Amino acid sequence: MLDQYYSTSHYRGRWALRYMLSKLGVGLNDIVVCQAFTCTAVPEAISSLGAKPIFIDVADRSVNMCPASLQNTLSKLSRVKAVIVQYTYGSDHLINDIFNVLNNYDIPVIEDCCHLPFADSTLSKLGDRSYGKFFSFEWGKPIPIGIGGVALFSKKRCVVSLDDIEQVQLKVLNIVKLEMQYFAFKLLYKPSFYFLIKRAFRLLSRLGLLVGNHSPAVDPVNFSEYYLKINPRVLKRLNRSDLPYISNNIYSHSLSLRESISNLNLNVISSESSFLMRLPILVKSKRDALSKSAKLRLELSDWYSSPVDPFSIKECEKLGWDVSHCKNAKFLSDHIVTIPLSTLIDVNDIKKYSFIAVL
Repeated sequence: MLDQYYSTSHYRGRWALRYMLSKLGVGLNDIVVCQAFTCTAVPEAISSLGAKPIFIDVADRSVNMCPASLQNTLSKLSRVKAVIVQYTYGSDHLINDIFNVLNNYDIPVIEDCCHLPFADSTLSKLGDRSYGKFFSFEWGKPIPIGIGGVALFSKKRCVVSLDDIEQVQLKVLNIVKLEMQYFAFKLLYKPSFYFLIKRAFRLLSRLGLLVGNHSPAVDPVNFSEYYLKINPRVLKRLNRSDLPYISNNIYSHSLSLRESISNLNLNVISSESSFLMRLPILVKSKRDALSKSAKLRLELSDWYSSPVDPFSIKECEKLGWDVSHCKNAKFLSDHIVTIPLSTLIDVNDIKKYSFIAVL
């Protein structure tokens, strides 16, 4: 399936998105539509071009964009240069309905596949119905092989040159730092260490000892990284011959874990998907669920903790990102946790999550 796409590699997934938007001619005061209940990477890429992100709320009991809200928004807007469709946690819930809406508009679509494994099997399942797709490989992604991203342009729909970006090779010391970070994660990470590693990662990122995932809210659109080449070691790992096997194993294991979880009394949403990488659950108290999970040494994630994680609604307002109308995204931020469906979790681990007090 990869031969159906032109591909470019980038320092991060968000800069792969920025590059794709730039190829669509997105610029000052243009509008790019994306969903709320996302991370800062998407609006950062949009804002770095001088464009304005317009956020669509998620649907009720879904982690993905609401098709009806998308239809209503597109019917009122002009100058929409692109729509970004996100597979939150790997879920394709409502994605077909979203594309049915978009089929009525001559607007390029970019698929945010950062929560999906980068492999032929993924591309085959998704099909070729958008301008392109982008992937990311940082910690927390299905195949964490280091900081980096890839943009895939559909050969059917892409008619522009892709060779005009001048990227700068990383310095040796930067490569060493990134590699040390990668191998530390590879060596230390296991679900029982999740909360410990997460706290250490945040602390060391603030101290500048590790390369973090987010910029400060005061300056989230500093895109100097955009011109950096991907770590060559990440690119080498990306070309490993066993990635298709790893990807297929991830999908099959995810399905088997969900069968086990179905026996627990959990308030699961958006689970009707063959792609799902994390299981979203609505809980009464997010704080209590995370606290109990940490004590039991079980991985339970709180992302997203805001409609544009990790920024608060007020911080988003200062940046010109209006998510105040996204009530469902705010509700999810307050009440959702996710269980990893990775190969490091087995059926016996799943049974331990029965402690969760569901909403």
